[in-house]
Amino acid sequence: MSGPWVLRRLAGVIPTLLLTWTIVFFVLQAIPGDPVMLMLAGTPASEESIQAERVRLGLDRPVLEQYATFIGRMATGDLGTSFRTREPVLSMIADQMGYSLSLAVGGLLVGVVLFSLLFYAPLLLQGGFGLSPQQAGLLITPMVVCITLGSIVNGRIITRIEHPNIMLYAGFTLLALACAGIITTRTGTPHWLFAAYMFAAGLGLGFVMPNLTVFTQQTAGRSQLGIATALLQSLRMVGGMVGTAAVGTVVAHRYAGGVGQALHAQDAGHAGQWLDRLGDPQILVDPQAHARFLEWAAQQGHDGVQVIEAARAALVGAIHSGQLIALAVAVLACWFVRRLPPIQLAHVIK
Repeated sequence: MSGPWVLRRLAGVIPTLLLTWTIVFFVLQAIPGDPVMLMLAGTPASEESIQAERVRLGLDRPVLEQYATFIGRMATGDLGTSFRTREPVLSMIADQMGYSLSLAVGGLLVGVVLFSLLFYAPLLLQGGFGLSPQQAGLLITPMVVCITLGSIVNGRIITRIEHPNIMLYAGFTLLALACAGIITTRTGTPHWLFAAYMFAAGLGLGFVMPNLTVFTQQTAGRSQLGIATALLQSLRMVGGMVGTAAVGTVVAHRYAGGVGQALHAQDAGHAGQWLDRLGDPQILVDPQAHARFLEWAAQQGHDGVQVIEAARAALVGAIHSGQLIALAVAVLACWFVRRLPPIQLAHVIK
């Protein structure tokens, strides 16, 4: 998983954001009525004051200039001021959704761990340990299945306990244990043990993700329900992007350094030539690229299998280093949820 790949994935988010903001802007433009008159809501005002308010809001400017201003504010997190209270919108959201914002931070943290596992556990199995896609898929399956299982178990438990926050703590603890387990895996690690780590990860995600949504909807109130839920989902995706970028950067850097060191120790004179072909770990995953490399190495009179094994060892070490970030985030999340105020669900079975 190279650095350029990560950058391309992150760059793909920018057009999506621009398209979303553009749609929002022109939908607002299409709403009938004068925004200033809607803001006044029937309050008497002179024509001079109405015109001054239009100027203050930038409504007297050309549409394209308003659009550019709108995009700039969205990019910097400036949501403007409320028509009714004249207070910054972000401040109002923070005042009315303090607990929900805290839960949204939990969504950000779980996004980092979730995407780090989804992207790099398969790469570890296929690229690092040389397993086939079918074998890797079977070992990853427990995580996917247990997300559903964890959600079902959580639903049976959450309404029967006095302190529902415990389920968040239990979920992040399971995620931390899963990340720690993956970091300890080696070539000789039994497959059932790796599957157990995936089981723990899936169960943890099944405990965390539904509860973050339910707690957010419970605390936000009817008037803020939509924005609170959207904020939670958005920050989870942001966490995924940040986690993928951070872990990907560490993996790419450590892999390149490990491969270079191993190749230099084996054949210092040709290390640069080998590194050019092994710089992207996808060569360890793609069977055709793998076969082409072995054929090229044989033509050069070198043992390609030995070089591939050195690259696999470097990749395993690199992914372990990257997963330390996911482990640290999971531990941070455990600390964070322990400090959340207790939540009381609306319907609890005694």
